[in-house]
Amino acid sequence: MVTRILLIVLLVVSSQAYASIATVAAIKGEANILRADQKLPVHMGDALEEKDQIKTGPNTKVQLIFKDRTIVTIGKNTLFSIPQYVYGDAKTSKVQFHLSKGVFKSMTGKIGAIAKQRFKIKTATATIGIRGTIYIVRVNGDKTQLSTLDGATYMQLNSNGKVYDVPAGKSLKYDAKTGRVSLQNLTIKTVMIQKDPPQSDKEQLEDAIQAQTDDSGGAQAGHDSLLLNVGNVKTDDDNSGDVQLESQTNDSSINSIVLSQTNLPAGTDEQINQTTISIPYQVVAGQDNYNEYGYWADKNSAQLTTPFTNPLSGISQTPAASIDGFSGSAAYTGNLVAISGTEHTTGSILMQVDFGTKAVSGALNDLTINGNKWDNNFTGSLSSSGISVTHFTPKNTPSMSSISGSLNGQLYGNNAQGVAGTFNLSGTKISGGSASVSGSYAAKGDGP
Repeated sequence: MVTRILLIVLLVVSSQAYASIATVAAIKGEANILRADQKLPVHMGDALEEKDQIKTGPNTKVQLIFKDRTIVTIGKNTLFSIPQYVYGDAKTSKVQFHLSKGVFKSMTGKIGAIAKQRFKIKTATATIGIRGTIYIVRVNGDKTQLSTLDGATYMQLNSNGKVYDVPAGKSLKYDAKTGRVSLQNLTIKTVMIQKDPPQSDKEQLEDAIQAQTDDSGGAQAGHDSLLLNVGNVKTDDDNSGDVQLESQTNDSSINSIVLSQTNLPAGTDEQINQTTISIPYQVVAGQDNYNEYGYWADKNSAQLTTPFTNPLSGISQTPAASIDGFSGSAAYTGNLVAISGTEHTTGSILMQVDFGTKAVSGALNDLTINGNKWDNNFTGSLSSSGISVTHFTPKNTPSMSSISGSLNGQLYGNNAQGVAGTFNLSGTKISGGSASVSGSYAAKGDGP
């Protein structure tokens, strides 16, 4: 009899463990889990099951972490549900979230990488798909808004089946009642704190941690934020710090919630180990196969300052000895981001490198900021120190003349498949007076 009871208990426990797909990692305010005919108050560490709904109150934020490391932060007055969640391999994994009303922000995990075609978010009027990303979904009556902070998403309308791509830095608004669809720019700020920074940066890191974890106003007002404790950030007093992902929006529905690594659900795939970026603040514009690029923001004033490029994890510069041994040429295409004063914009870059003559040529395109068009053709050279460009010729009908300055870069990958760097330009406006622009770029090609 005792053996039979123990067997039943073990079966029940095993069933409950198997049913758990996510854990409540943080909560502020009051929320309930709606499970079948039950209404369960949400507590830190609660396990979620497939088919669960989470309903939040007027001053509530709830953060969930799923077994594949997908992270969802649910805002106030929201009804969010999980009709389907299966974490297996590339053939069996699938996710479906449903947002009836309110707002949630998410960073996709492993399923978003291995089975993104089966990762869907449903609303009453549209279906949203992802391509490995950070995004925000809002539903207010007949209106659905999709904002992509990183990566890419798309929205398919239920009314006519039309599909709209929403790249990083864009926000798509759809009003099912009027049928109107609009795509707008979204200012994205992704702020991360580097793990195990150099000793000289520790004081700066402490200040950054304090600013980002002060929920009473340390973070910039009007920003959505998602705080993730990666467990390896150290300060002088050996306390762990937080990594914050911010998007500059006008909605304060989601605010700072701290996710402790000790709150990971049982069976979570490995550990949270987000890509780390140098401190204290970066505004990340994008990345290609080899580099990420963007510009710094001053931690106190949030003013744009110096552009940067960083190789992605596992990517290194092409050795000088390899470059010297290459023959032929390589063409690179990519994108750029530029800043001038408090304004910022994006554009594209083309670059040709002749490894035999060590000559570099190319063009900056679609580069207009503060009403000034900086499109130009450039020429320079390649050496063991990298790419150096100092000659710029305005192209087409620019509003800038006498462009001067520099464009520098490095080659990346074992066969020089990537190139990235920064530029600083100044010139004379057609209307009179001078102007300047700085930026960073990343491009890729097939190598020589």
